[in-house]
Amino acid sequence: MELLRDTLLLASTVLLVVLVVVPLARLLINSFATEGEAAGGSLSNYVKVLSDPASYWLLWNSVVYATASSIIAITIGASLAYLLQRTNVRAKAFFGFLALAPAFMPPVLIAMSWVLLLDEHIGVVNRWLAPVFGPGLFDIYSFWGMVWVGGLLDVPLAFLWLWPAFAALDPALEEAAAMSGARPVRILGTVTMPLVRPALLAAFLVSFVMSIEDVTVPILIGLQADVRVFATEIYLTQTQIPPDGPLASAQSVLLLVVTIALMFWYRHFNRRAERFSVVRGKGYRPAGIVLGRWRPAAHLYLVLFTVLTVGLPLFVLVWTSLSPFVQAPSFRGLSRLSLNWYAIVLNDSTAIRGILNSLAAGVIAALVVLALALVIGWAVLRSRQRIWALLDVLSFLPLALPGVVIGLALIAMWLPSTLPVYGTLLIIIIAYVTKFLPYGVRLIYAGMGQLHKELEEAAAISGASWLRILRTIYFPLLLPTMAAGLLYTVMRGFRELPASLILLAHGNETYSVVAYEFWSAGEPGKTAAYGVVVILVMTVLLISVRRLFGRLGM
Repeated sequence: MELLRDTLLLASTVLLVVLVVVPLARLLINSFATEGEAAGGSLSNYVKVLSDPASYWLLWNSVVYATASSIIAITIGASLAYLLQRTNVRAKAFFGFLALAPAFMPPVLIAMSWVLLLDEHIGVVNRWLAPVFGPGLFDIYSFWGMVWVGGLLDVPLAFLWLWPAFAALDPALEEAAAMSGARPVRILGTVTMPLVRPALLAAFLVSFVMSIEDVTVPILIGLQADVRVFATEIYLTQTQIPPDGPLASAQSVLLLVVTIALMFWYRHFNRRAERFSVVRGKGYRPAGIVLGRWRPAAHLYLVLFTVLTVGLPLFVLVWTSLSPFVQAPSFRGLSRLSLNWYAIVLNDSTAIRGILNSLAAGVIAALVVLALALVIGWAVLRSRQRIWALLDVLSFLPLALPGVVIGLALIAMWLPSTLPVYGTLLIIIIAYVTKFLPYGVRLIYAGMGQLHKELEEAAAISGASWLRILRTIYFPLLLPTMAAGLLYTVMRGFRELPASLILLAHGNETYSVVAYEFWSAGEPGKTAAYGVVVILVMTVLLISVRRLFGRLGM
């Protein structure tokens, strides 16, 4: 059975090379070609990019946008994680669910909701405030409007990254500070925050990379405000008529250098994170910090967060989906509401195909990701052969690959190929597997790290083969973790736009692409109805999986 094990590990390595290394190599080769040629050895594309002052301005815009939006995401996400994990606020489960609610809404919908709320002319909030402050108080079509929406998109990510860090803190340190007379604000600044500094930096860097590669908000909001970032420029270069693939490849390589440098710096920093560890056992239960007179203010903050980031966008989305045209919510407008847009969406073959494609691509990609992650997790955490550490590096690398870079890399790899991959749903699935693999692997690492190796050793002594150990020990015990990975990957598939937009062809449209096309065609009502339908689909999927695992006692 060792032969089967080594064969699977070798096959996983080859598959990772095909998924990550080969497309990047093709992208690099393509970046040296000249326009209209498949290959070449010219540096003209790099010279064109690096000699253009606009490139540095675009890169500066990208860095400022990613930094500012990440600060918003980390500030809100950290404050929510702290209040719900370390203090005595009420309704923690309710507010925790709402903190994750934006993760269930595709970015296209969130961006569209804020346009409908803060547009200078048709925005609901501007119309409500016009009698007091005059027309156009807010303008979503601006750089800072783009930053605000981009930051809100990453709040669930920051919350998920920081929640375990706050949960792992030894409460004795905070209790000692409280007994010494320190107030909650001082305890937070001098005890809690320094201890979670590695997690804060990690969350910031991941949010930064995701923001610098995002094209959803920059396209939907930034282009309208004539604000461009580097990822937007790559997308426009590839989709212009005629497209300039070699130049877009060179731009992608330069953006890739920035993101890879950041992620490997994060890995280097994370190796020293154990210096901040204070908990090594399970013999404690975190006690909530008593906020005292600050408790009402904390509850008010949680309510405001809920209303601003979940309530208002969802309300305006539903209202717009029921309205025959864009109108501010009012009692007079109730008489005009109808289900007409829903009927149009449900009878649109492209809309239905987008949902089915996203479901199929998400589920298939999730199964492949989790199967690979299970093998990689065992090789990295349980195998004594250091050579398999290569799997960890290869599975981590896609975390630094922007969606537009993955899309262009796959085009460079599969467009010249005789295999019928380009233009099909299969290439979308390949992109999803590549993009979501790091998250699946990290999730399996976390779950497998909680399983003592003595379980495997006992099974091996009893004569169980490696494959049987995976099937009878790791798979059942990691099933809840893998279910979470399945849900996460499917939801990310519905949210993903950059790679899907680059790889777009008739028949392989995903939900986010179809929603973007509806919005670009000037059909906000149809887009809103389409979004509400998808939110309902994802909610049903989430409830079904939770009930299934509830019946299984997990």
